[in-house]
Amino acid sequence: MKKLTTSVGVFGPYLSIETDGDGYRVDGGGLLPFIVVGKGVISDAVEGEFPPAAPDPAAMLDVNKAARQAEVDAIVVTTAAGNAFDGDERSQERMSRALAALDDGESVTWVLHDNTVASIGKAELREALRLAGATQTTIWVRPYL
Repeated sequence: MKKLTTSVGVFGPYLSIETDGDGYRVDGGGLLPFIVVGKGVISDAVEGEFPPAAPDPAAMLDVNKAARQAEVDAIVVTTAAGNAFDGDERSQERMSRALAALDDGESVTWVLHDNTVASIGKAELREALRLAGATQTTIWVRPYL
């Protein structure tokens, strides 16, 4: 890594700095004009001499989205009856399909979060779906706040 030291300040770190006509060409692209930075000395940058670069907002959004997905994948909700349901997106889809087919008062055989099998009524399954959806909504907006 290289740095440029002038009377105005220290610039860098850069992979490369070359003198180019009226200024310094840095990393093969940007030009630091002499009229702005003055003439200076190119030397090796010392590790830790510069603050870390600010993270790229697009890259950070991707990281935050991946973290968000991991949280959604781990959603577990507990109904008033005390049954714990997986609440990830795929489980919510399964709940929705089952609810669409159930009539009031009917129940469905369901595998709960702890892998026990239980007979779950339509009202409780709807409660689990609502809880899971509300939890996901809370998680989903975090990368944008």
